[in-house]
Amino acid sequence: MIQPVPTIRQAVIIGGSQRPFQVPPAGAVEVGAPQVVASVTVSPSSFSVIEGLQVQFLVATPRDSGGVIIGGKTATWASSNEAVATATATGGTNATVTAVSAGTTTITATIDGVAGTSAATVLATAATVTVSPSSFSLQASQARAVDAQVLDSGGAALPDRDINWSSNNIAVASVAGGADYTATVQAVALGTATITATVEGASGTATATVVAASSNHPNEPAGYARIYENAYTVLPPPSGAGYSTVGTIAGCWSTGFGLVPVIRTDPTTPSGDGVVYGIKVGQGTVSGFGPGVTREWDTCAPSGSPYSKVYHDIRIKLAGGPGGDLSTWHFDASLTKILGFFGVAGAGGGGFETYGFTFSNGISSSARISWDVAIPNSPRILNPNVGEQNLIVGQWHRVEIVMELASTPTASDGVFKLWVDATQTMNYTNVKWQDAGNTTGFYQRHNSPTWGGIDGPNKSRDDWIYYDDVYISGIP
Repeated sequence: MIQPVPTIRQAVIIGGSQRPFQVPPAGAVEVGAPQVVASVTVSPSSFSVIEGLQVQFLVATPRDSGGVIIGGKTATWASSNEAVATATATGGTNATVTAVSAGTTTITATIDGVAGTSAATVLATAATVTVSPSSFSLQASQARAVDAQVLDSGGAALPDRDINWSSNNIAVASVAGGADYTATVQAVALGTATITATVEGASGTATATVVAASSNHPNEPAGYARIYENAYTVLPPPSGAGYSTVGTIAGCWSTGFGLVPVIRTDPTTPSGDGVVYGIKVGQGTVSGFGPGVTREWDTCAPSGSPYSKVYHDIRIKLAGGPGGDLSTWHFDASLTKILGFFGVAGAGGGGFETYGFTFSNGISSSARISWDVAIPNSPRILNPNVGEQNLIVGQWHRVEIVMELASTPTASDGVFKLWVDATQTMNYTNVKWQDAGNTTGFYQRHNSPTWGGIDGPNKSRDDWIYYDDVYISGIP
């Protein structure tokens, strides 16, 4: 309604009588005059839909020159490219858009000759989904990551699609989706399960086989009981987040000191599961420092039940270069620590570190393993005394260790044995593992790769250490 405006009073003579009437001033609009459409907006102004699967609802809104919405209008709709998408009026100023094929088009709504538009993008639908790896084995209670690749009919990758993960036998293995087309498969019981990833009607599968835990540890002494086992198929909690059983077959693990490990695919893994736990020793690492620590043991505490005898079985590969594909590794001339056992517990859960290290000089294709018994006041380096079996860069090696405390805390009749690929390189029966301040036993696998010793050069390039399938057993 037009608001009342001042008027000029005039008079006219009608039928011999003079009667007043009001004359609107120039520019006034008669009350009840129709509103004129000045603009049309379409909502949403732009959108994306997937071909053949989705319908988008649009609304056109007409307004007058003052921006006031005008009701009671009807819109006509059109698509600039009906091979991509069509627009269908559904009454009033509403419409639906149906995706036809991948491409772009402009949807136009016209009301009383005035047009508004919306930009439509039709995305290709998923044609194939591939799950990697396509088959794998897990031990009961073990978990591992799987990935899906989603492609259109032309083989182009399709990001950011909704993906549904499922298992046809959750009593054997369950699956939980994660970010970026990844999922975690959790082994439950012996058997076989099909893991399926579905995107827009396309699907891909992988076969998960849950097997019994391996007991193949060639040099494990009789009477030892399993403490900890991990196939390294998923990452531990972030550094400083505490202990967890995620991914372990037995026991707990954690990371610290800023360690950022990775899980990588490697079809050459001895276990056959195709994934490894990788730690980068990066370019510029200062001598005496490393990327962080992985702590592993039998209880979810920094110093769990100490053991007097321990057996350690692990696969390890030194992988040269930033991509891990070189046949050489940059070693420090003094030492590069690659295996760690945080040795004998002391008061309050402290203790001293005893660890394995490689000894080589500069850029090299192989290295020897030695062992450092870093007990306070009487440290000792154990070198191969039985045979030689070096670690070759780019190859997987099996390292087995037996550690046994001496008969008393002050005695020097402790045991240390080491095998590389079933070849024994060390056999010591005169090791002193304890002193007055460290009197309990072995209590934690404290793996802290460290570059060099003290005052050496910084690391010249990125190199990697890969681990697969660690197993620890012992006697309290």
